[in-house]
Amino acid sequence: MRLAILAVLAVFQSCQPEVKPDPQPEAQPQTTQVLGDKLDKADSRVASAVQVAREANTAGKPAKVEAELAVAAAYLPNPQPGDLAFARQRADAADPKAYADAVAYGNKLKADLDSLWQKMEAQQKKSQAEITALKKHCEDKQIELEAARKEKGLLILTGLGAGMIALGVLLLAFGHWVGVNKLSAGLVVLGGVMTAALPWVIESNYFPWVIGVTLSIAAFQGLLAMGVKTYRWLKPSPKPVQVDVTADAMVKQPNNPDNGSSPII
Repeated sequence: MRLAILAVLAVFQSCQPEVKPDPQPEAQPQTTQVLGDKLDKADSRVASAVQVAREANTAGKPAKVEAELAVAAAYLPNPQPGDLAFARQRADAADPKAYADAVAYGNKLKADLDSLWQKMEAQQKKSQAEITALKKHCEDKQIELEAARKEKGLLILTGLGAGMIALGVLLLAFGHWVGVNKLSAGLVVLGGVMTAALPWVIESNYFPWVIGVTLSIAAFQGLLAMGVKTYRWLKPSPKPVQVDVTADAMVKQPNNPDNGSSPII
């Protein structure tokens, strides 16, 4: 679109009146839509300035035309030396056919640019859709991996719990042969049940309560044991009095006539 405007500016060289610039927007990704909006705004302002300059030129007000030119130059890039020389040559020749060809070329180029821009926007939308689909695929894959990891852990804990239960049952039946009492065997069975139920406890909504109660009981038992040990350390039990039984028996033993000795008279 800018090239078409440049062709018109080669004759009129104009621009729109000064407009208070918009405030700087916050930082945002420079997508095709944002870039297209900015280019459309610049092109619209330049086109409006061209129209105002043409009206000022018709009214015979060259000062306004020159003022609009200064503003137009701020919106447009610097011309290439070859294009500038070609425009000056066309203006010097003042050939109507050359101007008509330049306008036709500008209209064609503007149409080509619009078509390319539409294709680029369509391609961007397609790419964005592909990126969204790929992101969703990755998220679904992550969910599948997490589910597989949980299932593997469930199988391991379930198998370990079943093995502990089987071992505890065997110890209940035959543990007395190897010196294992029924209480120890029952604790092995209980540990197996708890191990097998651990995955469901973790996934349950009551898991925080179970952990909280367990930790509270463990902390209470630890504090109780520390309190008992501290009390025993501060107030040790009195040591028992040791009596020499042998010496006391020898002193209190009466003379026994049957021991082979007789009293001295």
